[in-house]
Amino acid sequence: MWLMRGTAVDLGGGVMDIHDDSILALVRGMILDDYEIHYSGFKTLHIHCLSELVTANLGTQARKFNRLQLSDTSDHSPNILVLQISARISFKADVVFVSGSSGHNSRMEERFRSLTGCSLTAHLSEKQNQFEEKFERTFNISDELNPEAKAVSKAALGTLLGGTGYFYGQSKISTPPSSNQKLGDNFISYWPAELYTAVPSQPFFPRGFLWDEGFHQLLIWHWDVHISLDIIGHWLDLMNIEGWIPREQILGAEALSKVPAEFVLQYPTDGNPPTLFLVLRDLMCSIKKNQFAATERNEISIFLDQAFIRLEAWFNWFNTTQSGKIASTYFWHGRDNATIRELNPKMHFDYTYGAYFDYGNHPDQDSWILEKQLDLISNRSALWTDFGLKSLAKTSTLYMIRNTEHDPPYWRGTIWMNMNYLVLSSLNHYSKVDGPYRGRAKTVYSDLRDNLIRNVVRNYNQTGFFWEQYDQKNGKGKGKGKGARLFTGWTSLVLLIMAEAYNEC
Repeated sequence: MWLMRGTAVDLGGGVMDIHDDSILALVRGMILDDYEIHYSGFKTLHIHCLSELVTANLGTQARKFNRLQLSDTSDHSPNILVLQISARISFKADVVFVSGSSGHNSRMEERFRSLTGCSLTAHLSEKQNQFEEKFERTFNISDELNPEAKAVSKAALGTLLGGTGYFYGQSKISTPPSSNQKLGDNFISYWPAELYTAVPSQPFFPRGFLWDEGFHQLLIWHWDVHISLDIIGHWLDLMNIEGWIPREQILGAEALSKVPAEFVLQYPTDGNPPTLFLVLRDLMCSIKKNQFAATERNEISIFLDQAFIRLEAWFNWFNTTQSGKIASTYFWHGRDNATIRELNPKMHFDYTYGAYFDYGNHPDQDSWILEKQLDLISNRSALWTDFGLKSLAKTSTLYMIRNTEHDPPYWRGTIWMNMNYLVLSSLNHYSKVDGPYRGRAKTVYSDLRDNLIRNVVRNYNQTGFFWEQYDQKNGKGKGKGKGARLFTGWTSLVLLIMAEAYNEC
């Protein structure tokens, strides 16, 4: 039953078919006269389906009463309670969950007071001050950036850390076809495994992606190296005896519910760029520069010693399964070069054109090659936009071309933060070393950095979201966020761009 006591509202166990007198929820605070509180109790084993349950409940109520309000009903013995508070702004309310509560007594009132009102406000202020101090100490963002940009940088860190989660389940690994294979029997299950990882997007991609995680950890290690070591260790624990790690970790019902069937199977022949090595390089360089306290330096060293055998196996896997025809070159086997179903761009340096095309070797010297890349990067007819660099030059025959009828352009022109971050990192390096193109590298770096920051901040202020990618066109919808929204993932690298935190070994 609902119990009204001053400015507090209690939802008792009787309403929810719980047979003791436990209080499930208590709402306290500055709730004015013009307010409504509604609730609904759900019983489900699939917590990730809660949004659908709430939406269905609201839809039924809207059809009945033409109002979006919960039904004030409950399933038998529910395990989820959803509260809805409707009031005119501005108002404040504290929602408290207290386990083991029964009835009203002085001790319970004391517990409620310690968790609400002025006490809660004081605790929150203290934690916020601690966050602000650590943020400034960790990233030291220049005062050249306006307060709006700094606020967005903190949101980037917060949402990336907030998207870090724990998953458990078994990946499905594709097996070679055989003549006696039954329909749907084309896979084996990986061993039951746990994974602690950041995710690109909680609502759209609630699972681990191997190459995404390297970019995530480029940021997270700055904030808390212990979190990074824990996450990297979980990923390395997923390596099989051959040194292969499944590139996409679809562990558990929630992760599986967000993956189209054709992308569930993982293929042992496929590899992702090993971006976790970028993080390990950062850690090693920071140790050499004495940027860690002695205890952290010791913990990192112990971790690397323990991880070495797996890192070596991973390295050897790339050099045996992904190797090109010439030593120290690589051929990514995750695409079928003979298929007529999709397009397959692969890019390496071509000396004839001075650009990165389908195949080539990494250059040993940069001179004219650097000049050529600066030309390409700053060319508005190729890669440059006012919002960041395109993922594919406008001059390419594959520019914004669909991969298949049902697979729209993905990496064929739109702006992606991870690629731009890597380019900025290189430009920052060349802007600091002696050479004929130092000044120009600095100019291109500054302009590109400004464009990226300005566009992400503008989109965040307009929509409240970080986006998977950004529109590269100057016309309608210029620089607009595209793809999945609430995509912090590697878009959070904008914080490192603001802090100008690049690896400088």
